[in-house]
Amino acid sequence: MPADSTTDVLRLGARHVLAVTDADGALAAVPIVDPDGARQRATAGSGAADALLRFIAEHPGRSRHGRFTVVSWVDRYSPGIEQPITVDQTNESVIVGDRAVVKWATHLESGPHPAPRRLATLTAAGFTAMPAPWAVLTWAPGEGPETLVATVTGYLPGAVDGWTWAKDMFIA
Repeated sequence: MPADSTTDVLRLGARHVLAVTDADGALAAVPIVDPDGARQRATAGSGAADALLRFIAEHPGRSRHGRFTVVSWVDRYSPGIEQPITVDQTNESVIVGDRAVVKWATHLESGPHPAPRRLATLTAAGFTAMPAPWAVLTWAPGEGPETLVATVTGYLPGAVDGWTWAKDMFIA
């Protein structure tokens, strides 16, 4: 378990949780694995991202879990092997089973975060020129506005991350 203080926890399954931690006022969403009672930071391959996919499939639509809100557009689950996305990025992304990308928000911003509303609007309008949204998870600090803690989208095989894409365009 990180040395930071845990502010809130969303149980994703028997061995995995998503913790909101506070390190001197800097909030983060941290996936945690609990093997044999020894909590530690989850990494790609530890099953936390896969546990989140199972969780969102078990909670389709909009649901509240304490101070967490889940909006899920999927209702099916099949297990998958986790692989890290290793390019430098602000958040932490994990590919699961070559089907989905879980993005953990490692630096929470003050809410309301615009992504959940934008994704819901685009999805409702049938917009398809983006990876298919599977779910967004938000967390509300007390009575404050919700902020984004995780997103799940469909995986696009062969896609290039935005940083590499922009760099390659600049060089060309």
